[in-house]
Amino acid sequence: MNRKFILKLRWFVTIVFLFCTIIGHAEYSVRPRFLAIIFDCDGVLVDTEHLKFRAWKEALKKHHIPFRLEDYLPLVGYDSQTIIKMFSVTKNLALSRKVSQEVIVQQKAIYKGLQQKEIIPILSAVSLAKKLSQDKDRLHIKLALASSAPKIEIMKNLRSIGLSKAFDSIISGQDDLQDVVDLEGTNKPKPYIYQKVAKWLQVDPKDCLVFEDTAAGVTAAQSAGMTVFAVPNALTQRQDFSKSARVLTSLSEFDVQNNLYPMSGKKFNLALVPLAKDQVHYVDSAQMNFKAMAQGYLLGSGSLPHISLCQFEIEKESPILAEIQTEMKHWEPSLLKKPVYPEFQSFNIVALTGPFQGQFATDLGVARNEDILLLHRSCLSLLQKFGLKPANAVGELYRPHLTFAFFKSQNALSIPKMPNLLFGRSQGPFYVELGQADENWQYVQSLSMD
Repeated sequence: MNRKFILKLRWFVTIVFLFCTIIGHAEYSVRPRFLAIIFDCDGVLVDTEHLKFRAWKEALKKHHIPFRLEDYLPLVGYDSQTIIKMFSVTKNLALSRKVSQEVIVQQKAIYKGLQQKEIIPILSAVSLAKKLSQDKDRLHIKLALASSAPKIEIMKNLRSIGLSKAFDSIISGQDDLQDVVDLEGTNKPKPYIYQKVAKWLQVDPKDCLVFEDTAAGVTAAQSAGMTVFAVPNALTQRQDFSKSARVLTSLSEFDVQNNLYPMSGKKFNLALVPLAKDQVHYVDSAQMNFKAMAQGYLLGSGSLPHISLCQFEIEKESPILAEIQTEMKHWEPSLLKKPVYPEFQSFNIVALTGPFQGQFATDLGVARNEDILLLHRSCLSLLQKFGLKPANAVGELYRPHLTFAFFKSQNALSIPKMPNLLFGRSQGPFYVELGQADENWQYVQSLSMD
């Protein structure tokens, strides 16, 4: 009795372990909204701004110059040279270059001493950075840090909070912009630091999301063409963050799923979907062949393999959606349950328009055979019955295809065509399904019709 119980228990534990392992390592097969996430350091990951204020106050006191918190607040986020210059102008101080440099050297020495005594992590941000670092391969993103501080200060802070190896790239506005020439300065709020880190990451600035705590940092990232979420702290909360896409009270508010893989809740797709993803090995083959031919291009993995029949918009809570599902259940088996074997006959490069201007899609063209056209017309009739308008081309303009990659290129037409071995009749059956799409109209998940 006890022996049987132990054996059953072992089997149960093994099954639970395997299930958790599979779920824990689930891969995203769609392109994320952002391909890189970039953190600022001071004020975002570590609460060091109050230490910097104390260091400035003590350094200026040595030269008999008072420095109050109100003086420092508009200067938070700038590099040392800019801070001393802005402070001198505001207070009408005639500081010589020699004195200014002495103050900066003294401030750095004082700050270094304070830094050795106390570095306070901002726990919500540190927790998010660790989570993203652990999951970045699964999420298909890169992680970077861009700080206006010297590299030695950055690394000391990161070591103290356990993030020294978390980032793909770490850039210092003081140490890594020596090749940039700008008489007004090169550090934040200038965009150079973010332009360079995007180049290091090999990611388009438009595909980067930045976390910043200062107006100077927000301006720098936004000017570089990136999306910025402001996360003000006690010293910066009164600064102007109008250039940021969102203002968060803390990074505990940042939802990874909704921000990287957003679902509009409104877009749906009636599509032909393969019975099992491993049956469409030609999609993986197409992606591998394309990557081999298109070295240097930015690639996304596209959506789940599918051939769109009709796309439409409706609120997810609308009762019409349930009625569509009910109507589909009553379709004749010849429409809903008959397997379709699409014939792939061409390789296409399509220039995208609207918000995706400058991007291209690559797809396998599908023959307009009677089975697919009948399903397309049936889906159109279904939408018409409920007063819905299709969002994709119809009639003679309808071009069935299976998209397998997205990319950006200065010369898309120079990409060689795909080998003919990918063309021909599908090896596995496709069936009609109603699925939810993301904000880019990419088929993400099937809606069960059971």
